[in-house]
Amino acid sequence: MLAAHRLLGYVLAASIALTLALGSFSRFRPETPPAESAQIAPALVEPSPTQGLASRLRLFGWLQFWPQFAIALASGVLLQFSTSGRAFSPSQTGYGDAIYWSLFAFLLLCAATALAFFYTRAARSVARADYLGVHRLTAFWFLSLGLLIGLAGVIISFVGLSLSVSLLVAKTVSQPPGIAITDPNKIIRALDVFVLLVNFALLLAHFIGVAIAAFLTSEATRARFRFAVATVPQEGRA
Repeated sequence: MLAAHRLLGYVLAASIALTLALGSFSRFRPETPPAESAQIAPALVEPSPTQGLASRLRLFGWLQFWPQFAIALASGVLLQFSTSGRAFSPSQTGYGDAIYWSLFAFLLLCAATALAFFYTRAARSVARADYLGVHRLTAFWFLSLGLLIGLAGVIISFVGLSLSVSLLVAKTVSQPPGIAITDPNKIIRALDVFVLLVNFALLLAHFIGVAIAAFLTSEATRARFRFAVATVPQEGRA
């Protein structure tokens, strides 16, 4: 038994030494360069440079659509009350009226909501491998349009909100304490508060649209860069 244990110890020691020797050889042996067929372009490794963008386009399209759709419904109801109340108690109209700006911001919000829904539908065509090759000049046109609509909506909503706040502050300051107000133009009405809420909600909705459009535009720029880098080696070999 003692001789058998000694023999097994020698065999185990020899196995360990052989394993270490083979491992060291394979570790420090210089790697052979890959074959020409293995050096493929990045476009062949990645099926489509816009595949990841398509999934984000679908996700953020829905994340923009539902809040803007809910805000558009609420703003439409408040604007209906405001315009109805304005017919019974008319005041200044034109560029100095906050409801004038809120109507334009509401129309822009409707367009931005429809465009956000288009994001989710356009994700199917964006995911194709030849999207940037076929639509080289018109690719991602809807993102530029969404960013433009969002910026215009933010500016118009901010002007309307500023006019609403200034109107409420002016009416509050012009009310002398303890004296009955006979001038109806100096009374804070419910429709003034409605217009203020509408402009604030529209500003929030357009800000969401601008943030999402700016993020997706940056992702689209990265996809264009990856596509350009992937196609340059192929054109050079041709």
